[in-house]
Amino acid sequence: MGPLTLLFLAGAGFCGGLVDSVVGGGGVITLPALLLAGVPVPLSLGTNKLAGTAASSTATAVFARAARVDPRFQLRVAPAVLLAGAVGALAASRIDAAALRLLIVAAVLAAAVWAALRPPPADGPRRPHGRLAFAAGAAGCVLVGFYDGLLGPGTGLFLFAVLTGPLGFTMLDGAGNGRALNLASNAGALAVFALLGRVNVLFGLAMAAGVVLGARTGATLTLSRGAAVVRPMLLVAGILLAGRLLLPAFGH
Repeated sequence: MGPLTLLFLAGAGFCGGLVDSVVGGGGVITLPALLLAGVPVPLSLGTNKLAGTAASSTATAVFARAARVDPRFQLRVAPAVLLAGAVGALAASRIDAAALRLLIVAAVLAAAVWAALRPPPADGPRRPHGRLAFAAGAAGCVLVGFYDGLLGPGTGLFLFAVLTGPLGFTMLDGAGNGRALNLASNAGALAVFALLGRVNVLFGLAMAAGVVLGARTGATLTLSRGAAVVRPMLLVAGILLAGRLLLPAFGH
């Protein structure tokens, strides 16, 4: 594993951070990149969480400064999402690596196709919601947090769908609050993977360096122009990387 591998991971991190900061889904790029670099599946999941935490924290800071993160909502939902991410990581540590790889391929393909087919929500006033809609939305966020700890690819996309769906957030507020919730699930999962010794710090920091730059660029782009600019990038990158992963996935 030489300098070219670190450069490849940093470049993948930039692309992942750029995509992730818009509506999420950077794991569609960063997790397959780690696997392509030869990192074992269990170690890839933990290392990806280090990069993901860097991406979501950077994007959250940008959106928070633009008043696109709701502190009251985060205080009510983020702690449960953090715990769900930790539980998901514990579950991932008990699943066979070969089975996890197949699950990752399926998740990458599903997230990429979903991102392309789902129309972007209109960016108007936030729609009102009742207690039932809030409970359903909060439960959906917690389930996505568990998925983030278990696998990860597409987490931000699924959070974005819940936030702009039953919870009624606008596109930009959904992006900002989605990044904050993703930060919670990433942090919970990262803590567990670190305790289990499943984080390659060198690779994670190399990818995080690219992720921070990409996340800052993407969040700024989103605030000025919206999510439509990056959506095609997610589809193309996700399908190509997932397709490349199919051969080693089915060859073991």
